[in-house]
Amino acid sequence: MLPAHLVSLATTLLLQHVHAATQLSDSTLQDLLNQGGSILAETYGPVWNFDAVATNPSCYPTWAFGGNPNQHNGDVYDSDHQSPGGDECQYPNVGCNCRTVGASSRKGPQFPIYYTYNKCSDSEVRVSYNLFYEKDGFNWLFVHTGHPYDWENVIVSITRDDGGNWNPTSLLLGGHGTWWTQSWNDLYTVDRSAIDAGENLNLQKANADHPMVYPSWAKHANFPDPSPWIARPLHQIWSYQSTCNAIRGTSVWAYTELGNYVRADRSTEAGQAIDGANWGGATGTPVWVHYTKGICAVEGNTRCGWGTGDEF
Repeated sequence: MLPAHLVSLATTLLLQHVHAATQLSDSTLQDLLNQGGSILAETYGPVWNFDAVATNPSCYPTWAFGGNPNQHNGDVYDSDHQSPGGDECQYPNVGCNCRTVGASSRKGPQFPIYYTYNKCSDSEVRVSYNLFYEKDGFNWLFVHTGHPYDWENVIVSITRDDGGNWNPTSLLLGGHGTWWTQSWNDLYTVDRSAIDAGENLNLQKANADHPMVYPSWAKHANFPDPSPWIARPLHQIWSYQSTCNAIRGTSVWAYTELGNYVRADRSTEAGQAIDGANWGGATGTPVWVHYTKGICAVEGNTRCGWGTGDEF
């Protein structure tokens, strides 16, 4: 349970989540860092958008440890409770052997965000938001395009302005072990009141708190905007899924509440368990992003550079 002063602080920040991105003073930011970063992470947490079409739904994020994919039963961080990886199926069945969500509601169920954070300098703090999937990809005849397990992430950069206030200024979108970056003003964003109000979210570049992020349908790389199903030859559609032309949908959106933010650096039980587990080909764990790659060292191109796609 959070201390009373942090509950009050979280409530104050929630009330500020209207019309423009929340600014943080030096003292407020330091309080949030000292607390462990969960309130800071949730303050600018993404709204995730998924393709959940009934015929071939995308995999949906779930718990890496101790969780039933469809109903979380609590985190138990040991090898016996590591979530099993899923095997691939023939294209276009990308949602086999993994948690999926139906399209009966526009707002999807909860899943955890495994977050880390670091104060990179006197003028920048970064927060990584990591999602876990049981698998990615598919088989195309005898070609394997994916693997059991998948970790993907985005990173929010929060910087100090000349007036001494801290603001979210950019989003690094991760996929396939690399990133590209978008200015906060160029992102579709929503405030908390819109999230709480109902099922339909309007796409606006509103400089609000919560960026809209679109994981791709088959491989889960993260994008700042949706992509419609375009009439293409089948061989082109499957081959595009690791490129900037990857399909990403909007049928279901989800927002992770504060209670499902799990700190996952090496100072925590979760981070140590993730670091010690075998994730097969899914090497981009929260610990890898934070330490091996270096959360403060991550750089992103201003244009998407995955594969041969040229949409961005």
